[in-house]
Amino acid sequence: MIPLEIKGAVAGALSSVLILAVTLTAGGFYRTHVEGETEAGKALPATENATARGRSFFSKLCALPRSGRGRGRGRPQSSEATN
Repeated sequence: MIPLEIKGAVAGALSSVLILAVTLTAGGFYRTHVEGETEAGKALPATENATARGRSFFSKLCALPRSGRGRGRGRPQSSEATN
């Protein structure tokens, strides 16, 4: 009789392989569908636009000033520590 742990490991590995195969197959179908709607080698304009907007939003978000963040929490500021 095979121990329960080995059965669980085999079932987990098989389900991982199955999920990976289904994901790659679905991606292939999607890619074929998208390429059929547009000319070969040409991306969708809406997709490019959404990607560009997302990147600019992310860069703006990362460029926000960080002053004042976290005040009132944690260790006191250097001027407060001397009092």
